[in-house]
Amino acid sequence: DLNVVSQLTDLVIRTAKKYPQSRIFFVTQSFGGRAAAHTICQRFENRKGESNEEKHPYLSSIEKIPETFGGIISCGYPLNHKSQDRSYILTRLKYPILFLVGSKDKRCDIERLRNLTSSESMSSCDASLHVIDGGKHNAFDITPKSKAAEITEIALDKIEHFLFS
Repeated sequence: DLNVVSQLTDLVIRTAKKYPQSRIFFVTQSFGGRAAAHTICQRFENRKGESNEEKHPYLSSIEKIPETFGGIISCGYPLNHKSQDRSYILTRLKYPILFLVGSKDKRCDIERLRNLTSSESMSSCDASLHVIDGGKHNAFDITPKSKAAEITEIALDKIEHFLFS
């Protein structure tokens, strides 16, 4: 949706101006990951799920994504959809992205995402995938609960490595 993309673009630009020495990251859950990817690529989807190849005139008129943008941390990326190819926008990314996906996530085909992140089509960005054992679409909703702290610690280590490497 153009409105979401324009609002997120404005947010990144304002944040970069307020904190010019800081790297900026989107940390997202589900649809937020898709919205962040579209924002960073300066593209949007119409209601049928089709991405536009050319920039919308409004997006051409606003400022570019700041160079201090560091990447996206996406928890529970909703790759699966019955009538949309939601992988297309990921192949347009130029910034790093870390996917944290639960092993029991029904909204994300983990093998498809694994193949995508290791493919040539995503070579323009540093894409990595961490599967959270027992996690669902909310990757940190882990079963069994007895292993949640240990598994969460591993995921947090992945996030720290992504942010500081």
